[in-house]
Amino acid sequence: FGLPEEEYGELRQKIDTVVHTAALVKHYGDSQEFQRINILGVQNILQFSKNKSLFHISTTSIAGDYAKQGQENLYFNEDSLDIGQNLGGNCYVESKFEAEKIISRHIQDGFKATIIRVGNLTGRQTDGVFQINIRDNKFYQILKSIIEISKIPKSWAKKDLEFTPVDLCSRAIVKLLQVEESSGKTFHLLNHNFIKINNVTKILLEMGYKVDIVSDNSFYKYLQDRLSHINNFDTLLGLVPDLQKGKLNYNTSAVTVDFRFTIAALRQLDFEWAPIDEAYIKKVFAYMRLVGFVKKLPQELLN
Repeated sequence: FGLPEEEYGELRQKIDTVVHTAALVKHYGDSQEFQRINILGVQNILQFSKNKSLFHISTTSIAGDYAKQGQENLYFNEDSLDIGQNLGGNCYVESKFEAEKIISRHIQDGFKATIIRVGNLTGRQTDGVFQINIRDNKFYQILKSIIEISKIPKSWAKKDLEFTPVDLCSRAIVKLLQVEESSGKTFHLLNHNFIKINNVTKILLEMGYKVDIVSDNSFYKYLQDRLSHINNFDTLLGLVPDLQKGKLNYNTSAVTVDFRFTIAALRQLDFEWAPIDEAYIKKVFAYMRLVGFVKKLPQELLN
């Protein structure tokens, strides 16, 4: 970790529990950088964490977006890892997948570790405030693209969106940290109180953002046409990688993330996810406006 040997040794003596959240979380970037931070970093933390309890924060994104060609719909539960899912060539997801495989091998050899896969981390439930590098977050880039192009395809309208407020997620992590039985297990920390995309667009309309529902073909053609103008790249950044891979039409078998084991465990720890309501959605988009990530809202909505 770049620490002097004496300081490193002292930390190893004093610390009994390690929560490994450090990672490069951009969904796009240089594969070697992801390798260095997300894979080598895990190997370093495993070395540091010998004879300690390790809690590794991973991502439900390793479930993949869709099944490989020829496969039926897949279910990805807490015990799943490699089920033949397609990771779509995403450097971030692939690096987190490889990191989990390394940790899983250590667990099989008796290492005391817990894997916590988090979902779409979003702004705090209290005020919608999100990470400083909001522009590096794929989910927020998609939300921005939807606002900027003011359209969604009909096939998206009734799809579920997952918002996992970061403050609630961290509270759930702390609950799991305090339970010895968590060791050796994997958990899926995502808010299962989904909201339909068309319900989000209705809330956006109240905030001054009109989003039309159009046919899939016209949506796809619209994006292709916009890509020819270089000044549209920032607007389309949330959709371009999937557009280039031909994934936006969702004509592929899906991967469903199962979280029932985690929900049951959290209930035993007296934790329940809050519903995603209109007030929360407005906080999320108001913060996006406040930091200049999306175009201006009527000022009264920020009060």
